[in-house]
Order: sequence, then C-alpha cells, then structure tokens
Amino acid sequence: PADFTYLQVSAGLDHSLAVGSDGNAWAWGYNGSGDLGNNSSASSSSVPVRVRDPDSPGDASKGLQAAQVSGGYHLSLAVGSDGNAYAWGYNYDGQLGDGSTNDKSVPVPVSFNLALVITGVRF
Repeated sequence: PADFTYLQVSAGLDHSLAVGSDGNAWAWGYNGSGDLGNNSSASSSSVPVRVRDPDSPGDASKGLQAAQVSGGYHLSLAVGSDGNAYAWGYNYDGQLGDGSTNDKSVPVPVSFNLALVITGVRF
C-alpha cells in the first residue's frame, strides 16, 4: 500500500527480514528450515510474507509484532514489541534457545530461565 514502509531490514544467509510500518515482521527468500516463520518450510518466497504470530500460527492474517529483526544462518530472530526475544528456523544445535533441537517454522520465545525482558538491542 502507498502508506506502507519498512522501518528496519536485516539479511540472513539466504533470506531477508524487515519490520513494517504495520508493526509486523516480514520475511522472504529461502525457507527450507522454516526461516520465514510462516508456519511452513515447504517453499521459499521471492516476495515478503508475514511472519506468523506465535500465539496464532495457523492464522496468516496475524503477524509477529516486532521492534527489531535479524537474520542468521538459516534462522531468524526478533525482539517482539512485547519485549520478548523470539527465534525460528534451523535449530540443530539448539541455537533458537527454546530448549529443543528441532527446527521451528513459527517464532518461539527464547527461554532465558529468568524474569528477563529485553528492552533494546544494539548492532
């Protein structure tokens, strides 16, 4: 839409992410490990797709409300507008921080085992 802009962008290994003026996280590119966070790892996308809301992963109209996003090696990270850290994608070595080692195709909260809320990130 004419009034839509991107506020922040980040590039991963072979996918990209952005925070839109609508507050949603968006992603495009490779999706073989769930890198795009759109509840699928079946196909890549050459256009931005909305990263799903972790509380409603089956609803494509609800997105992850994010303050900042970052792409890595087949994984993606975000600071949510709620102050929590989220991760999705490749997780062979547990790099998503949710206590598991299986890939995630929707954002999962990073488990700090503390009463910690992220209020900002500097790159």
